[in-house]
Amino acid sequence: MSRVPVFSIVGRSNSGKTTLLERVIRGLRELDIRVATIKHDTHGFDIDHKGKDTYRHREAGAEVVLISSVERLAFMQELREELELVELVALVEERAKVDLILTEGYKTGSVPRLEVFNQGRYTELVSDLEATHLTAIVTDRPESIEIDKPVYHWDDVDGVVRHILEVTGLGG
Repeated sequence: MSRVPVFSIVGRSNSGKTTLLERVIRGLRELDIRVATIKHDTHGFDIDHKGKDTYRHREAGAEVVLISSVERLAFMQELREELELVELVALVEERAKVDLILTEGYKTGSVPRLEVFNQGRYTELVSDLEATHLTAIVTDRPESIEIDKPVYHWDDVDGVVRHILEVTGLGG
């Protein structure tokens, strides 16, 4: 079980998840809440660049590459299978002192979540409205959604931040 509260932002591709997450992180930082994020990428990714030393280390066969400076640390590990969210949360807890972990893109599991729903682009939510872990919806047209859970306009960042703090137990 996680020692740090975890809350997920979910939704379809290009629904506004990252934009909302950026705004929520800024709002939480204004309240002196230290935030870590975990982003799920179904397509694969690479933060390294061909020709750079760390890239060359990986290409030579290093399974773990760490790069560190005065300002930043990056830890890259080759995986044989995708880690579960609980394993990623444990890594964050092990390495960083944060108050809250926000995830983007983890649509399943037992983590409380809100869905970003762009009604100008999509006609259906990705989440089951009855799902116990769905705690709210953030949308461009909140008046059109009837649900027994909070519905926020995506410009109501303060409301979304308050909601996340309440759900995670950090609000009081």
